[in-house]
Amino acid sequence: MKKQQTNNNNNKSVNNKSNSGNVNNNNNNDVNKKVEEMYLEKEELREDIIIDKRKILDLDQRNNLNIEALDNIVNIKSENKNKNGKLWIYTGDIFIQMKENNAKELIIKENDAIESEIESLQSGLVEKQQNLKKLEMDYQLERNKLFT
Repeated sequence: MKKQQTNNNNNKSVNNKSNSGNVNNNNNNDVNKKVEEMYLEKEELREDIIIDKRKILDLDQRNNLNIEALDNIVNIKSENKNKNGKLWIYTGDIFIQMKENNAKELIIKENDAIESEIESLQSGLVEKQQNLKKLEMDYQLERNKLFT
């Protein structure tokens, strides 16, 4: 009878050890999942930052081209090369002939829209970069928990 009680006690201690092992495995799995999710979130945020920077560069290039076009309009007007007062403007996929003043107004409006878009992207970019720094710090802390 005592042998049987001893065997039961041994079995209970083995079961307790295996259960505590399961708890540790579950904790490690949870930490692994959390680290993986944080890594994916961090990479998505990095991609968003790169995309926004590329958009800013593209918009800035368009803005510069518009400034160049405005300079050309002024030069054409000052040199009296345009007798009829109309210009050919390329918009999207087509050329349109319009009066110089209308063309200038159109380009200036587009530049204003481009500049406001650049400003909004830049302000959003600052916020995204701050979030990325915070996320990287949190990721490192979780990762250190996993490997210590």
